[in-house]
Amino acid sequence: MLAQTIGALCGRRRVRVPRQMTDGVVTLRCYRYTDLPQLYPLVHPEVVWHANGMVQHETPSFTAFCLWMLTTFPLAYVIEVGEHSRRSVGFVGIYNLTLGQHLWVSMAILQPADRRQGYGHRALSLLLANLAQHKVVDVVYADVLKTNEPSQRLCARLGFVPAGEEATRLRLVKCLR
Repeated sequence: MLAQTIGALCGRRRVRVPRQMTDGVVTLRCYRYTDLPQLYPLVHPEVVWHANGMVQHETPSFTAFCLWMLTTFPLAYVIEVGEHSRRSVGFVGIYNLTLGQHLWVSMAILQPADRRQGYGHRALSLLLANLAQHKVVDVVYADVLKTNEPSQRLCARLGFVPAGEEATRLRLVKCLR
């Protein structure tokens, strides 16, 4: 109570985003350090290299992968599917978060066999609904590779619109209010 009162006096707001969200098929769960060894074998090297704007030259080490996850995404969710025996199929990372204003989101469905199953759409829909419900931010940004047409279509179906472009990426934006 005291922290909320002091925060209010200082003009800071406090927002709580659920640590776990589910729609019955897909569950988003805040990732833990213990998830990293499970995610690492699922990540194709090009995911890390493209995300960092680098040219792929070798498989990143487990240490490099952990550093990338921990420094890039201060808040991330593991995407799990299944009712009883859940399995991880990807993650949603949040970065450049300014409460009440904007954040950037990145999502990866890691194995090709798990793509085009609706998991990404459900996960991102779930996250966007919770961000809007809890009034975390007004605007969500996403960068999508120009060559990744399925991700561009997914974002368009969720209401993202073009906001600019770089050499290899499109910048997309969605207003939550």
